[in-house]
Amino acid sequence: MINRNISEEKLENPLLHKHQYRALLNNAIICKGKGVFLLVFVHSSTNKILERQQIRSTYGSFSDYENEHIEYIFVLGQTLKPEIQQKINKESEKYMDIVQGNFVDSYRNLTYKLVFSLFWVNNFCSNAKFVVKVDDDVIINTALLIQHLQQKKKDNLLTNVLECYMLIDKGPYRQNNSKWRTSLLEYPFPTYPPYCNGNPSIMSIDVIIKMYDTTKEVPFLWLEDVYGGDFYPGFQTSKCISQLVMGYM
Repeated sequence: MINRNISEEKLENPLLHKHQYRALLNNAIICKGKGVFLLVFVHSSTNKILERQQIRSTYGSFSDYENEHIEYIFVLGQTLKPEIQQKINKESEKYMDIVQGNFVDSYRNLTYKLVFSLFWVNNFCSNAKFVVKVDDDVIINTALLIQHLQQKKKDNLLTNVLECYMLIDKGPYRQNNSKWRTSLLEYPFPTYPPYCNGNPSIMSIDVIIKMYDTTKEVPFLWLEDVYGGDFYPGFQTSKCISQLVMGYM
């Protein structure tokens, strides 16, 4: 209802609505020709080199678990600091697990990062059965997660899967001193649509495809989680998956 009769001028964003993304670093070979059971895409900031290394040495070290293949990809935007970019280039050459989009990496651009992630999965890893979106300060319990997804496979629940911690009837922060302040111009309504709060989120690959298609019709909102809330109506399942997360780094 919120986005019904949206004017065309609000659906002209070249990245969100026209999907004019470019992968400055790609590493598309990561999924090519593989039977990927689970793809974990990690939203990471350009300067979080240590955090990415911690993931590679902890839960990201599991490439196979109980005969299921797992791939990991770190999703970054652009940095304006050449010395940081040089480090990222070397990191990408060494580990081949970084993709970088053509937008500035910043807190207010997290929505661009989300849609770029959908763009990349659709174009370069659509052979995955399940996808988990997570931030670089969260640790996943890989063993429990794979067992959880294997049960879905046994139950033939391979489509229409969306599992997260969902918030309902939450309203915008209007306080001037709030990090999440959203003005009436940015969002004039008293409550947000139901949305997945934080991370991780578990999705089947068909849901990723549906989300990506829906971005053509959803006007920009800088709050990434709330922006994603417009994708969710009609999906089959949503629940708290905190038991699959070990904690925060």
